[in-house]
Amino acid sequence: MVKTTIKGLYKKFSQGFSLMEILVAITIFAFFISLFTVGMGNNINDGINFRKSTQMANLAQLILEQNQAHPPKIDPAKNTDLITKAFEDNPNFQYTLKFSPIKIPSLAALKGEQEGGEKKGQDQAEQMIFEQITQNLEKMILQLEVTVTDLTTKETYITSTWLYNQEVKVEIKGF
Repeated sequence: MVKTTIKGLYKKFSQGFSLMEILVAITIFAFFISLFTVGMGNNINDGINFRKSTQMANLAQLILEQNQAHPPKIDPAKNTDLITKAFEDNPNFQYTLKFSPIKIPSLAALKGEQEGGEKKGQDQAEQMIFEQITQNLEKMILQLEVTVTDLTTKETYITSTWLYNQEVKVEIKGF
């Protein structure tokens, strides 16, 4: 039986770490610290980008709601009206409003037929009604596209909605 004394144990465990063990521990520690630092940096960048995109979305929604509540006078005969303005509260952002009339395809395209084919009684009446509805809808409904631009980074956020022009008179002719 081997007798171990306290002095023997003390001598056995009091030698310390070797230089190689310390270097391996420092290398492992440095590797995990660098991974942690890179991860935190990415999280901070993602947070900044998310905050900016949320701010741009909120600004675009604000402009949409203002234009829905108080639609501007737009000539439906024009294909596109562009209005670019800066935000008073946020000088780093500007917005562009683009108004476009609704585009309704032809009746033949909706039915999957060839354009310009021969029309018979029911088809002619259907075509005439469809054209009247199309003309009225193109005057009444406009698409509003809002583009918010960050002037510092040139990033953009685009959203759109439909505006209803209540001042347009509906005209049905030929009946």
